Amino acid sequence: MLGYVVTWDSLLRILKINRFGVAGHWSACAEFVRVGGAVQGFMKISSKTRLSSKSALSTTRPDSQASRPRRQISRGRKLCFALIPVLALVVLAEFLLMLLGVAPLSSTADPFVGFSNSTPLFSPLPTAPDSSGDDLLSRLEAMQDGAPAVSTDAKPAEEWLATTPSKLVWFNDQSFPRVKRPGTKRIFCLGGSTTFGRPYSDTTSFCGWLREVLNRIDPHTRWEVINAGGVSYASYRVAAIMEELSQYDPDWFIVYSVHNEFLERRTYADLLNRPGWLLTLQSFAAQTRSYSVLDRLYQAARRSADHLPVATQNQLPPEVDERLNHTVGPVDYHRDASWRSGVLRHYEFNLQRMVDIARRCNSQILFITPASNEGSCTPFKSEFSSLQSESQQRILSRVQQGVAALDDADYAAAATLLEEAVELDPAYAETRYRLGQAYVALERFDEAGREFSLAIEEDICPLRAVEEIDSALRRVVAEATQEPRDVWLVDFNEKLHALSEREQGNRILGDRYFLDHVHPTLEIHRQLAVWILEELKVAENGVGAEAWIPVEETVLSESEASIFSRVDLRSHGVALRNLAKVLHWSGKFVEAAPRASDALELLPNDPESRFVLADCLTHMGEIDAALVQYELLFEDYPEWGRGYVYYGALLSRVEEYEKAKGYLMLAVLHKPEDAYVLFELGRVHLALEEWAFAEESLRKADQLYPDDPATLELLATAREKLNRNPSPLR
Repeated sequence: MLGYVVTWDSLLRILKINRFGVAGHWSACAEFVRVGGAVQGFMKISSKTRLSSKSALSTTRPDSQASRPRRQISRGRKLCFALIPVLALVVLAEFLLMLLGVAPLSSTADPFVGFSNSTPLFSPLPTAPDSSGDDLLSRLEAMQDGAPAVSTDAKPAEEWLATTPSKLVWFNDQSFPRVKRPGTKRIFCLGGSTTFGRPYSDTTSFCGWLREVLNRIDPHTRWEVINAGGVSYASYRVAAIMEELSQYDPDWFIVYSVHNEFLERRTYADLLNRPGWLLTLQSFAAQTRSYSVLDRLYQAARRSADHLPVATQNQLPPEVDERLNHTVGPVDYHRDASWRSGVLRHYEFNLQRMVDIARRCNSQILFITPASNEGSCTPFKSEFSSLQSESQQRILSRVQQGVAALDDADYAAAATLLEEAVELDPAYAETRYRLGQAYVALERFDEAGREFSLAIEEDICPLRAVEEIDSALRRVVAEATQEPRDVWLVDFNEKLHALSEREQGNRILGDRYFLDHVHPTLEIHRQLAVWILEELKVAENGVGAEAWIPVEETVLSESEASIFSRVDLRSHGVALRNLAKVLHWSGKFVEAAPRASDALELLPNDPESRFVLADCLTHMGEIDAALVQYELLFEDYPEWGRGYVYYGALLSRVEEYEKAKGYLMLAVLHKPEDAYVLFELGRVHLALEEWAFAEESLRKADQLYPDDPATLELLATAREKLNRNPSPLR
């Protein structure tokens, strides 16, 4: 009988997996089969023994047996006994699927969205980069003069990877050897446009700073820092990129993916309508390999039946398709609590998936908390709660009066008016932001910070991370923490607020730290890199970090000189101009004007930058300054047709009608089918009492844009004047 006893030691040997080779897996399988056979044999012998015992009892004690009642087994026990072999089969199936390399669905697929097709971010280069150029390897070698010798000779057959050309619209041009060289540590930085380095590029991003500084403070290691940040990429796209990069032997993933979650259209109605218990059950099942196999079989069966690819999730295009690209400004956004809930749930899932991906490839992962421009960036869109139009008018009236009081430096009156507006509708983002401005002027900084935060939360077009994004990130990091630690966090948000308090005396983040709503200044990219280095040094402690040179100002100055020696100032000017154009397009004129001015410093007399600045000044009410910019524009570029109508309309506004008419007539030649141009020209003709010309221009405007009330009103005036004065032409 001893040969058939299954001990705990045997069971532990069955379940223990050898991590260092397939042979260990198969020896464990053999152990499982051997002991499993022993168990089966033992069960057969035990069964025979029980039968013979029962026979003996029945012959020797018939009266006793007949008189004793038969014991009943409860339904609960029956169910438990029935589940034991099922669970044993599931465990065995999971074990075998693990040996075969099948991964759980939760770590390889996104149940919320799918992609219509996939092009890898990195593809093979025909030849290795020229070591004489400004590629990654040559820079690393140049910075490591005097370091212990590490062979850097490229083997003839060495394969290099570079950013796929079709991806360069969204990603920086990066390259690295497919096989990591000895003495190298490889970091992939992932996220959205901040990781990319927008509005500039990789060179001045926090990734570029890490690359420079790491190879100066750690002379014993070659650090490869590859910038894989994608413009407008949200967490579900970042996770897909991370899956690809996991095959390239990374040591670290650094992830700053926080601000883009609400950019693309996707629906969560199906998921949100499922009961909570079903979602929990599906979440648990998705962590098993058996469910992964069943899902593949199901999808294959549906494809075979329908002769079409099956999309069980939202199908997104291979690259970002922002909602903002389909509208003039953020008009497509509206308050939608259900959609927001789905976005947040999806975000947390993707963070957990990133942790799983990092652990599967034995990499560490570092997340960065979100920080954004609070005090110098108006909400992208405000929307009333469910109020009657009369209440909305009262709110707008108080907001307008409050803004006027701010302009007049009557801050106490502004605060009172805006507080009244907040009481009428706490969810109107613009009111919250303006009240924050009033509190700043009154030096009530804590209250101002609260209002600015609420303005971000109530922004209907949430292009800055909301509080739930930050909370989800912290929650995932806390739940994933284990020993040895492999998930890390840089609290960018808290560190930047603390820096603001030291430098400004308050914790309100504004244009001192950000170029727009989320993109940090060059100085803050550098500071973020320093904070990341501090965390990396803690994480790398015991594996060489004790030999790191301290990150002192000398090291940073040397790194800065190296970085800016490679910066193309014209490219930086173009980047600032593009940023100004985006802000101008979205109606954020106060934020766009400084960026256009910065662009003009690097691109003197650039017509696009000057036009954006002039139009922003017009919308800001700085008419004299706007006229100066238009005069400079047409002095340098008299045929720059895009500005004719705007300059003509502004001249009309200050009653310089003859000069306005000249520019508006040029605008008609430039855009003969533009209703707005004809409307402005008709208005000028009316002011000059040129009734026939006014009637002709306004009639054409009405044909191009029918039934516009303003056009019809001026057209009626022109016809009335024309009937009274049949020969009014001068």
